[in-house]
Amino acid sequence: MRRARVAVLALVLLGTGMAAAIPVPALTVSDGQRQYHLVLQDGATLAYSYRQSIYGVIVVEEFVRSGDLLELRRVVSDDIRSIEYFRWPTPISSDGRGYATKPPTTVVPELLIRITRSGEQRLRSGDREVELLERFGETIVRVTLGRPALLPSLIQGLTW
Repeated sequence: MRRARVAVLALVLLGTGMAAAIPVPALTVSDGQRQYHLVLQDGATLAYSYRQSIYGVIVVEEFVRSGDLLELRRVVSDDIRSIEYFRWPTPISSDGRGYATKPPTTVVPELLIRITRSGEQRLRSGDREVELLERFGETIVRVTLGRPALLPSLIQGLTW
């Protein structure tokens, strides 16, 4: 009986250890000292919004995770000029509330963002949102994708 309990306990510990090592698709925002971690599954959308400095309007760049890359799929704004500013050859559409365009194919391994006091910069995925100035202050952050092990990610504050 005792051997059976030890065997079950060993299996549970082994299973827990293996579960802790399972890779999770995560997005990390870091300034080199502080980090923010978020689960970002393949095919999930990441929206980066900011106040565009020339026209003073909010622009939203919508990315989709594809493996360990971010693909820019759409750019949205209330002011058509902020979309035209990109000078892309793609059509701009209007839904009565704002303007949007599908940019030329753009796939990047990371985003490098300079956070400014007037930038109103945010990252959002699903119901999770982080206001970059509030969390990091005025600095430069790197937004990267990876597949870290579950347990260390949870310890570092991974959010679901």
